[in-house]
Amino acid sequence: MGIRPKERLAILMAAFAGLTLLVGTGATDAVDDSILSVMPQWRSPALDQVFQLITFAGDPLLSSIVAVAIALVAVAREGRRGQVALLFFAGIAVEYALKQLVFQPGPPSELVRDAVLIPGLGHLSPNTFPGGHVMRVAFLAAVIGASYPRLRVAGIILVTLVAMGRVYLATGWAADIAGGLLAGLALATIAELVHERVGSPQKKVAALAT
Repeated sequence: MGIRPKERLAILMAAFAGLTLLVGTGATDAVDDSILSVMPQWRSPALDQVFQLITFAGDPLLSSIVAVAIALVAVAREGRRGQVALLFFAGIAVEYALKQLVFQPGPPSELVRDAVLIPGLGHLSPNTFPGGHVMRVAFLAAVIGASYPRLRVAGIILVTLVAMGRVYLATGWAADIAGGLLAGLALATIAELVHERVGSPQKKVAALAT
């Protein structure tokens, strides 16, 4: 039997709170430094471009457009319960707030390989926790996977590649990526709980008929 959504949310929230505390106190610095230190030996111009393209999936503007599109499709299919995809924007608000509160300066600028096409939240704060790109992609992948199970594996692969890419491009530390993943999955679990609470219009019609 799988973990129930409420239990899963409690686990994710506890893990995220614990990680936030560790990051804020500098306890993750040594691990972050050691992980980032191995990246330069794997770098190449071609791989830089590949990861820049992949991680663009988590760009605030692009992912916001995708979230709205998902919500529109879901509302057309399921009514107001499809609006849960718009919780995506609550995630952006949480990301922005934490980037103001948690002291976590990004990697040295000389190591960054990201080619920013559209300015994002990273330009509003020097801090990088939690990793917004991973958070946004993880949330969207989970929401899509809940409606289209066949796409779950593809979603997991995309989230993994975006997570790897953000560390490879030195746009954030490994702890930032982990925080973004936990935040994205927690928000997706909240969306799942709200989705269940609203209830299916078809089930309501069937209940009234009986």
